[in-house]
Amino acid sequence: MFVYSSNTADSVYAKRSLIQLPQLDVAFESAWPEVKSFVLAEWNITRADRYAEFMGNEGTFASELECIVAAKLNQLNLAIYRRIGPNAQLQRILYSHFSSRVKTGNLLFSGRNDYGHYDVLLPT
Repeated sequence: MFVYSSNTADSVYAKRSLIQLPQLDVAFESAWPEVKSFVLAEWNITRADRYAEFMGNEGTFASELECIVAAKLNQLNLAIYRRIGPNAQLQRILYSHFSSRVKTGNLLFSGRNDYGHYDVLLPT
């Protein structure tokens, strides 16, 4: 069971320029070969430096891809949920498994598929 966190500090409305933070630069560069094909499919970008530049643009926010990469770089599993049906029950729509020995970050996605918002779900 989860509870929604409305605390903006918990929000994952993270700006894509997050990947430009110095502590993530090295980790992202090492992860680039693994995520390059996904970035190409999602954004049609083939180079890590162009992707970092794109992510730094004002008004550009994280998609599902960036949430997965951020979870992996932070050694977390990731579960993304959405409210489904007339009772708005939580349903897991994505699970990205990193390791059974690490914690799982749980996010609630709301809004339209092409322009939504991620909030942190806290276990109860």
